[in-house]
Amino acid sequence: MVKSDKACIFLNGEPPGRDHIERYCEPAYLKICTDGAWEYLETYGIGPHILIGDMDSLEALPSDSAFRILRSTDVNNSDFEKALEYCRNNGIRKLRVFGAEGGRVDHFLINIALMIRSAPKMDIDMVTRGEYLRFLRPGSYRIGGRAGQRFSLLSLNTAKDLSLQGAAYYFSHADLEMGSRGLSNAFSGNALEISFREGLLLYMTELT
Repeated sequence: MVKSDKACIFLNGEPPGRDHIERYCEPAYLKICTDGAWEYLETYGIGPHILIGDMDSLEALPSDSAFRILRSTDVNNSDFEKALEYCRNNGIRKLRVFGAEGGRVDHFLINIALMIRSAPKMDIDMVTRGEYLRFLRPGSYRIGGRAGQRFSLLSLNTAKDLSLQGAAYYFSHADLEMGSRGLSNAFSGNALEISFREGLLLYMTELT
């Protein structure tokens, strides 16, 4: 099994396309599959390193010994929460999530909430069929893109002393509170420069 401090987690939401997985889940990433996502990974011919969950979505457990099966019947947390706990306990520091959206709105919102809770101690991003989302902790970032590329910033916990350069609408040492102020911005060149000293931001853009 891959030894890594980076992991991709596959959830039972809107299945990502196989091309998305091949492009955005690099070989160095540990692949963790919740039991509800097993079916689409199997259809794609993509084997996980770990299958985790209560296994209520499977008629029978896979017999493939090439990966670990971690079964938990704890009804007090979701399969995604079980996967996040595994990551925290096993030194995973960078996490990419697939299949978090789609289906029920309550599932999607809870998935976002779980990522918000983990983001202060873990680098987390998310790939959907058409969007890329990344949680940003206080610090400085240079994010590549192309002129005209749409993006939005959502403050999840007031981002203080925020500076944003390389965008159509910029910030200079401002406080960004939760709301619509960071909605529908665009790259003015090929990179954004983002810095802030306190809070938590969600960066969202279209896949390119």
